[in-house]
Amino acid sequence: MKNLLLIVTNVDKYASGLPTGLWLSELTHLYHKAKEKKWNMTIASPKGGACTY
Repeated sequence: MKNLLLIVTNVDKYASGLPTGLWLSELTHLYHKAKEKKWNMTIASPKGGACTY
């Protein structure tokens, strides 16, 4: 079985102040494909904790 580490952003604003965050469809598409293949997945963010979407 394969292991997959998914790194997601938890930054809610660019340095310029414009809002940003996680685009959920980018995560869920990959997540469902990996789940179909029965891969082990870990979702993490650089700072830990919640992510903004």
